[in-house]
Amino acid sequence: FGEPGCLQAGTPARSLVDGLVSRCDTFAAAGLRYASGSGHYWGIGPPGRNDATAREGFEAALNHLSETIASHGGPFLGGDYVTLADLVYLPFALRFDAALFNARGFDLKTACGFQGEITPVGKWLQEMELRQATISTSPTREQWIRAFNNYKSFDFFDYQTVFKNSLN
Repeated sequence: FGEPGCLQAGTPARSLVDGLVSRCDTFAAAGLRYASGSGHYWGIGPPGRNDATAREGFEAALNHLSETIASHGGPFLGGDYVTLADLVYLPFALRFDAALFNARGFDLKTACGFQGEITPVGKWLQEMELRQATISTSPTREQWIRAFNNYKSFDFFDYQTVFKNSLN
């Protein structure tokens, strides 16, 4: 594939990826707080009293991720190649793209500069969405929203493995 295999333990590249993976919960929690409104998580509830704070928290998480990507040269989270970190963050980013657009009117791709000066997170999303593995396994924003409207959930396994073909 032209990309390195597993990163050797004890190397700087491995430490970087391990650190990114261990901090994914911070990114995921920020997105879930904003998407969930009144605390329903993937059930996505009505806007809550702290929507502005939740949006600021998610935007701060995006900015931190952009700074991380930029500091390692991008376009991927750890630099030139896709690593485990990219595969851990991507499902959350794709769901937040659909959930926040559907529930809050927040367009992640616009926020990441898809129609202007693109941010490092925007470039990362573009690069990841062009990969055949992503094209083959990930629903589009419209498919995610249709699934959510039908089932009131963004659960990964329900739509990624069982319902993807029925969403076309």
